[in-house]
Amino acid sequence: MTAIAIIALIFSGFIMGGLPKEYKYIIYANHKKFGITVLIISLIRLILRLKFKSPDYPKNIIPKIQIYLGKLVHGLLYLFAVVTPLSGFLMSIFSGKKVIWFFGIDLPLIVEKNKNYAHIFHELHSIFVYTLLALLFLHIIGAIKHAVFDKYNIFKRII
Repeated sequence: MTAIAIIALIFSGFIMGGLPKEYKYIIYANHKKFGITVLIISLIRLILRLKFKSPDYPKNIIPKIQIYLGKLVHGLLYLFAVVTPLSGFLMSIFSGKKVIWFFGIDLPLIVEKNKNYAHIFHELHSIFVYTLLALLFLHIIGAIKHAVFDKYNIFKRII
């Protein structure tokens, strides 16, 4: 579910700049709401992942290099699922724009408006989005490879 939300956020981020004003601000507000939600969910998932050991990989079936690469991609997915929405939040508050979460919860402007920092976090947010998109692509390709070509029932580890 988190991956679907992230993909939807990426899609909305790509289209919202070119929308007419009457739609743009609605999309921006929802993009921020769901971005904060993804940040919170990703932090919870990261804490749970660090607290509880993930299931072992099947013995002598998956080459060690693929296990290493899978762990690397997963770790980077967790990292970028946190830093991407965080950079978006920081971009907004350094721009002096409020972020209103669901149920009208107004997230505080914890910093003073600063155009330079807002620009830096805008650039970082863009870089992080493309990095996250590449990582999601690698993750999906890896899952397809294991399921279709290698015939590993790797999805048992997920459930």
